[in-house]
Amino acid sequence: MKAKHLLYSVFITICILSLVTPASAGDDTTNLGEIVVTATRVEEPKKDVPASVQIITQEDIKDSTARNAGDLIAEAALGNVQKYPGALTSSIGLRGYSTSDILTSRVLILINGNNAGTVNLAKIPVDDIERVEIVKGPASVLYGSSAMGGVINIITKNGREEGVHGFVGGEAGSWNYWKPQVELSGKKGVFDYYLTADRSSENDYKAKDYGKFDNTGYDDETLSLRLGYRLLDKGHISVGFQHWKGWDIGTPGPVYSPDPDDYKDSSRNGFDLGYKTETFNAKYYLVKDRDEWHSGLGTGNSDISLKKTGTQGVSFQKTFPLGNHRIIAGGQWDRIKIDGSRNMQDTTVMVSLQRTG
Repeated sequence: MKAKHLLYSVFITICILSLVTPASAGDDTTNLGEIVVTATRVEEPKKDVPASVQIITQEDIKDSTARNAGDLIAEAALGNVQKYPGALTSSIGLRGYSTSDILTSRVLILINGNNAGTVNLAKIPVDDIERVEIVKGPASVLYGSSAMGGVINIITKNGREEGVHGFVGGEAGSWNYWKPQVELSGKKGVFDYYLTADRSSENDYKAKDYGKFDNTGYDDETLSLRLGYRLLDKGHISVGFQHWKGWDIGTPGPVYSPDPDDYKDSSRNGFDLGYKTETFNAKYYLVKDRDEWHSGLGTGNSDISLKKTGTQGVSFQKTFPLGNHRIIAGGQWDRIKIDGSRNMQDTTVMVSLQRTG
């Protein structure tokens, strides 16, 4: 009997191994087509990048419940992420550095390789994101002191497939949440295009056994447009525009001391223009970011704080092949200007900060 049982065990083991081995071989296949751009400023396979790189792919985004880039980063467990009600991702920490303020941030936030103009990733809707590339650790040689903790580069969608593609849809949920959305993309000859727009709203949260959380609703809208033109077969010109606006965004304050009527209005508008070939890349970008807080002790909003951030820059780089190696030469200029003011009843305080480099 023991010999018979041993024979059965050997037979079953051989069958299992014959089924598992081919699958395992397939799982070990490396996707050589995966491209990153943030680590060395040039497109190359991930396996060739001499840095710790993590990619949030389009498949990851489709399987996610995230509404904005801040939610995506939090779901990916990249580091310390602080999120608050009122469309606010206040900071993201990587390797001991954070994005607490755009002037002093040591984790650089980029959109398509350009400065995002904000460190609040809640202003970047997930519907417009193709993938997110994260370089962990210092990247200061390429990006300056703002990248000592790492770089988060958000790549937006564009028209890639021939023909016309699009959809119209909507969402609805608890707390009177609703969101209609439209998307259109395509490619015809030397032209390509991508457009997405949506509008969403949500009332105050309600939770079983806890009741209603006052002043937690919001309204927002999104518009993103990207146009491309292929020039002389090897060159490509692209123009992009991003718009996000949120208003009547409730800021309820801490649970132990809630404020029933504080709110804020926020917006981000970005424009970029680029020209790219196999060995040359030039870009210009401009971002206008705005936050306006309405607050006050008790009932009423007697205090109004306003912060306006303007960011713009120009960059170019040229790659020279040298046998099995390459030489990359280029330059970059960025300017960040912040204007702030606060009205407290009859008193007005104004502050202006600027950084150029």
